[in-house]
Amino acid sequence: MGIVYNAMIHIIEPCEPEIILGIDEFEDCIQKSQMLGKWEAWKGSYFKRFKGVFQPMLDVMYQDELNCLKPHVEAMDFDAALSNARSFVEAGGVDQACQALDRAIGFLPSPEPFPVYLIVGIGQAQRHGSSGTRSVHVYWPGNDQVSGRY
Repeated sequence: MGIVYNAMIHIIEPCEPEIILGIDEFEDCIQKSQMLGKWEAWKGSYFKRFKGVFQPMLDVMYQDELNCLKPHVEAMDFDAALSNARSFVEAGGVDQACQALDRAIGFLPSPEPFPVYLIVGIGQAQRHGSSGTRSVHVYWPGNDQVSGRY
């Protein structure tokens, strides 16, 4: 005699994420950096505003303190980073990210709204390739890669 398992299926109505674009805040950081210096402006405004994004990366990925980022922030070309972020938006990067999110939400629906941050990271100032373009790659299990060049 076999055991019959009746799984209850819960249908979750997916929620739309809240897209938070951090370009204006980064531009404000650049303005503050002219008076305070890059590190103090970034730490006191941009990091503080997006601490909920940056702190877990420090804790989990880097396993280090905030000050370990100082040389990277000081070496950043803030203007190039802002230009790259604007190019990302102008090239449809936000739309591509939203399309990728829509597909991901189809696999893992969330019962509650959640924030998605598209912010300027420390690596944004680094240019790759001779054309000076950057790539965005989004992956998740069971789906193809979504790529965009800007």
